[in-house]
Amino acid sequence: MDVETDTGATPLMLACAQAECQDVEKLLEAGAKLNTENRRGHTALSWTCVCGHHQVVAALLSGGVDAQYISRLEKKTPLIHAAYNGTNQCVSLLLDNYFQFALDRRFNLSKKKLNKTELWDMERNWLRPFEKMVLHKDIYEKTALDWAKDSGNLETVKLLEGEPSIIAMNPAKWLQT
Repeated sequence: MDVETDTGATPLMLACAQAECQDVEKLLEAGAKLNTENRRGHTALSWTCVCGHHQVVAALLSGGVDAQYISRLEKKTPLIHAAYNGTNQCVSLLLDNYFQFALDRRFNLSKKKLNKTELWDMERNWLRPFEKMVLHKDIYEKTALDWAKDSGNLETVKLLEGEPSIIAMNPAKWLQT
């Protein structure tokens, strides 16, 4: 099932590239490897973001793909690929996923018995996972926002500069005590 083509693509990557949602779901149910990286540094999710197949991105996210995966080749995230290609629905899905991860982390931590200092630290830093993904720089020292600007994707720029992304870009302003 996870046999690679000569370019390193798996059946899951190929189904994602062709927006074959039913095939993607069948492969996910059958246990396809979600985060395999091909020779060009793409995973099924990053390539789907390049192609702009937001329905497939949603299926992959629901199937447990690592949305925070950073490629070994160029240190790019799926968000960088989506921003560069102006696939705004994919950008929105990824931002929602990153923000939900940060919220889940916050509330899971808040259920634990923490002393005052730990609780204060958690309250100040709960947004860090989101911030890390939005502000991540690849080997070219560019963030998703930089790539969106460089490629002229103005709607993507607006998405990345909107809340809650703006919170991550200037957390001191939003997380003042």
